Amino acid sequence: MSNIDPQSSIVQFLCAELLYQPPLVRGEIIAQLGDIANATAIPTLMDAIQRDPDMEVRQLAVKALGRIYQKIAEQQTRNESIAELQQIIASFSTKYPDLNNANIEEVIDAEFTSIQNYEPQKWQKLKDVLSVIFAGGTEAVKIVVPVAGIPIEVSRKLYEIWKNNRSS
Repeated sequence: MSNIDPQSSIVQFLCAELLYQPPLVRGEIIAQLGDIANATAIPTLMDAIQRDPDMEVRQLAVKALGRIYQKIAEQQTRNESIAELQQIIASFSTKYPDLNNANIEEVIDAEFTSIQNYEPQKWQKLKDVLSVIFAGGTEAVKIVVPVAGIPIEVSRKLYEIWKNNRSS
């Protein structure tokens, strides 16, 4: 089985094509690189910003580079939020040594209710963390679950709790 990232391969192909295309096509390729937003394209886009003879192509390269850096920043924020949620969930297993899949929902619900009622600043931060994680969709949730050892239903429960209490 191959470990080749198909997205990176496409980006590399598009980057190589920039060398042989007229400005209009180069601009379209660069716009596509911005849409894909894969960091593999960064050196090529930097080169286009510095060396492409066409001003519109250079401007498109700046926009594409901005989109890539925005995606990287969003992913980093999501990863930090996931790590923070993993720490919170790990603390549950310390606080509740008999914690198991059967009672995890009750514990999470009770803990979140307690935080909401008695620690409003922590609750706001937790809501922010969950907001970032769930903005990433179920794939972000799946990242949390294997590491924490909690079934996906618990993540759905977290989402329900967050959704029900986010206006609080």
